[in-house]
Amino acid sequence: MEIPRPETCCLCKDMTLEALCSPDGYRNAMSVEEFQESDLCDICVGMWWRSRYVWNPPDSQRQVQLKVIIEPSRAGTVVRAYRDGKLQQYKPGRVTYVTIAGRDIADEFHVTWDEDRLYTGSDLNVELAKSWMLECQQRHDCGSAQEDKNNETMNRQCTPRRLVYVGTINEHIRLIEFDSNALDRQQVSYATLSHCWGPNGIPDNAKTTDLTLPEYTKGIDVTQLPRTFRDAIDLTRRLGIEYLWIDALCIRQDSKLDWETEGSTMHLVYGNSTVTIAAESSEDSNGGLFLPLNVNPSYNKKLSISTANGRSCCLLFYPTRYPKTVNSETPALGKRAWALQERVMSPRILHFFDKGIIFECREQYNIQDEKLEERQCRLYLSDTGAQFGRALITGPTGNVSWWRFKQWCNILVPNYSSRKITFRSDKLPAISSIASALSQHVDASYLSGIWSNDIGFGLAWQNLNARNYSAYPTVEKVAPAPPPPRPSWSWVSYDFPVYWPIWSEMAKDGWSIDDHTVARNFVEYKHGERPTHPKQFMSVEIRRLHLRGRILMFSLVPGSGNGKLTMALQCRDGSFRDCSHFYGGGSITVSPYSSPDSGYYCLLLCKGASAWFFLQLNRVELPNIYERMNLFWLQGPWNQGLKSTKNWDYWLDQSDMEDLVLV
Repeated sequence: MEIPRPETCCLCKDMTLEALCSPDGYRNAMSVEEFQESDLCDICVGMWWRSRYVWNPPDSQRQVQLKVIIEPSRAGTVVRAYRDGKLQQYKPGRVTYVTIAGRDIADEFHVTWDEDRLYTGSDLNVELAKSWMLECQQRHDCGSAQEDKNNETMNRQCTPRRLVYVGTINEHIRLIEFDSNALDRQQVSYATLSHCWGPNGIPDNAKTTDLTLPEYTKGIDVTQLPRTFRDAIDLTRRLGIEYLWIDALCIRQDSKLDWETEGSTMHLVYGNSTVTIAAESSEDSNGGLFLPLNVNPSYNKKLSISTANGRSCCLLFYPTRYPKTVNSETPALGKRAWALQERVMSPRILHFFDKGIIFECREQYNIQDEKLEERQCRLYLSDTGAQFGRALITGPTGNVSWWRFKQWCNILVPNYSSRKITFRSDKLPAISSIASALSQHVDASYLSGIWSNDIGFGLAWQNLNARNYSAYPTVEKVAPAPPPPRPSWSWVSYDFPVYWPIWSEMAKDGWSIDDHTVARNFVEYKHGERPTHPKQFMSVEIRRLHLRGRILMFSLVPGSGNGKLTMALQCRDGSFRDCSHFYGGGSITVSPYSSPDSGYYCLLLCKGASAWFFLQLNRVELPNIYERMNLFWLQGPWNQGLKSTKNWDYWLDQSDMEDLVLV
């Protein structure tokens, strides 16, 4: 049975608050023997147990002076240990914060009041957040304006059409409509709010409509707004910013035209903002921004201590917030589809969790006194953030279109499609700002979630929920059902998350997915015109995909001895070629009422390192109109003899490039 340590040991029993807060600190021990022979308490262990020079120093360094001091930092007071005047740190940047439970004593000794540390809306935490923002503005190149080649007017006017003027504390707020010809729109600094609307939406008295617009331009009653809006207004003022953009107030909610116009410039609204305020832990607009920190009690220690004149107080010790303690579960905002583009396009984000504040910009992350590496931040924030957004837009040298396409398919869309969205009709608008920004840097048409360049790869997506690790395509017997949604070829039409298996296939075979020379595209996009109007990113503008590619046939036959259906390559000359030795993955959809040897159509899309990817099709209209059914891939039986290889080559050679339409 483990014996609990005493609250204080013989070294700490005479500790006073005056001594801890003095420049000289509190003397802990004068020799190694004195330290090692004491019945160490939690405070001593917390300060010294990582220091090998205290526990087992060289003989020449047995005489030491150990002391403990409470010192200020920009994130609050910290307790530090010194050995012979030198700061002891077992890991750079890791410190222990100390607070006092009583407000009066905390103010008298200039020690952080515990409630200030544990409330994200306290002056301590807001000033810390402001210092991060100002440091970024002064030292980084994160705030350069986004440009839109398709919207020259918006480029000249970097400020959104409407903003909420918040002014200073106690000043009346109102909605400002900027003149479309006003040149001073370039000079306005504003914050943006990223938040969850919640299942019940935003209250009517917090929405701008044709009816409320005239009223809101005269003034808005802050007390009638949801808590998240009120907290965001308060924070914006305390950050020294006079304007705030909130979607429900700055876009007329009863005007489809206004929604399409303003929605098409979201990449500019967020990209040109000074900072985005993210209400990460609020499920709806009443959840609030400022929350008491949800601190795990096992991470802190308490110590009862007295002042020199006998007043008692309680010191609380908090270790530096490790990333895993900030967000053990995906926060509410992180599950929301709309929030992805708001984060990717923003130059700076202040994330307000119920376990702390995190600052993110296009160059670094901050949490308390730590600057975290990106790999650590993935423990609580997805890697699709401000830094990802900058890399996506600027891109590397070389084949930039391929690189950006890889980011879109391999990272962005799988993340986005896994998030919650209330209406399927919002799937394009909720990612439109990223698509619009990306379109400025690739010579390709945007086709309802995929890109016209290398379109064979773009069409090779699969349902993530149906992912299987079989060594052969899985046959799915599906009873007759309504036809697939339209357009059937776009992942946007479906309610499940998607991924592109070609990337994992290439990585498994040891190839870098950056190597465009390894992969091959077998489909051409015939209609190469490139729409330039912003609406193309907000809605399905192209429902029929005119392509040129290779249509092949296959049949399903019982496997030898196991009763399972396997593929037989059906050639145009009427012959069948055995492919029982092939392997691969994906799924093939068949009707339980169809004949096992019925012929099925497939479109050769692309080739990875060694696998060939096919789109299973269903012909809906003669001669060449098809709908998407499923995706599967095959890998040639290169170790199964020359005959099998010839069967494969003969099947592929039996196909010619032909025109087809996907609906």
